[in-house]
Amino acid sequence: MKLTYRFLNHKEETEIRLVNPNVPGKATSIFIHDENEFINVCGKYNGKMNIYAGINERKCNGTKSEDVITVNAIVIDIDSLHPRGVPANHIEMLDSLRTAEAIYERLYKSGKRPMMAMSGNGWQLWMKVFIPINDGNRRSIEATIKYVHQQIIKDFKSDKSSVDNIGDLARVIKVIGTQALKEKEEDDRLFRTSRWVKKNWQIRTSKWSRKLIKMAESGLITNNYGDGTISDIEVETVPEDILKRYAKLFDQKMKDIFKGDWGKYHYQSRSEAEFALVCLMARNGIPRKHVWDLMNQSHVGKWQEKSDLYKKRTILKAYGFMEVAPNGFEKRK
Repeated sequence: MKLTYRFLNHKEETEIRLVNPNVPGKATSIFIHDENEFINVCGKYNGKMNIYAGINERKCNGTKSEDVITVNAIVIDIDSLHPRGVPANHIEMLDSLRTAEAIYERLYKSGKRPMMAMSGNGWQLWMKVFIPINDGNRRSIEATIKYVHQQIIKDFKSDKSSVDNIGDLARVIKVIGTQALKEKEEDDRLFRTSRWVKKNWQIRTSKWSRKLIKMAESGLITNNYGDGTISDIEVETVPEDILKRYAKLFDQKMKDIFKGDWGKYHYQSRSEAEFALVCLMARNGIPRKHVWDLMNQSHVGKWQEKSDLYKKRTILKAYGFMEVAPNGFEKRK
């Protein structure tokens, strides 16, 4: 419990939210102001209520997204798939652990060094950030964090577990060290006390915090629909008859790059070759809304591996580049 409180690192106040597993939809909030108070409240209700804490710090007595003043952590929540109303069994926990370990490995390799917890019926990966929130950046920061969750959900789909989209700023999370309760227990489905399984106090937050802020400021991620989707490029499947017409527009260079034979044109990387190909599509008058589908069929290779954000940034940059320097791509023969 102490580690949970210290990780969140709230300066003024933390919301503890108590939820009775037998009374769905009803919750009680208690606002605490120091570690001792946090431990006392959690100890008092542990085993009687499910105990959650606000991930991000809010204004005094705040419970909503508009009350959040700093983003303190990003938590990836991996649930095991198990019957409703009872705890997960041992096999279901192991199945969801495989997904959690795969996500952990990706995050670790990218330098994020998450902490990992068993949440009672699944697993959580906690990553430290510090992003000040104001009314000017609130929506864009929230959309960016939701986008991060959506990419992980997309990349780690499984029939054995699910990754929750918990990117909204006012989200609460299980207090690690407290018991996870359901409506009832069964012989092989017993209540568990959540616990930390991988701890890492050597947490560097500034680099990733700056990256998330930069993503939010880019204007590519919007929250118009409340789900953090990137909505500033219209995407349309290319009909077969139109596809044949576009094929006639491809010169030999475009055909070569499209089929993956881009090395002969001296591009230094796959992303550079893909950017050139999108520029060539723009020069030939192919509508921007069709580029996504065309690039999905290309064989350069990086496009299919990268996130939606990479694709939309490439399209926006290429079409903007062609507007100001329509012959710029000709530097490589």
